[in-house]
Amino acid sequence: VTVKILPPDAKLPDEITIIEPKEEVKDEGDKGEGPKESVQ
Repeated sequence: VTVKILPPDAKLPDEITIIEPKEEVKDEGDKGEGPKESVQ
C-alpha cells in the first residue's frame, strides 16, 4: 500500500519491480471475487 502512495517515477527502478507483485495481488482478489459470485 505504501508503494501505491509513492509514485514509481519519483522512486528508483526498484519501485517498478514492486509494482509487478502488485499485479499478483490483483489476481488473488479476482480469484476471491470469482468464488463469491458463484455463491450468489
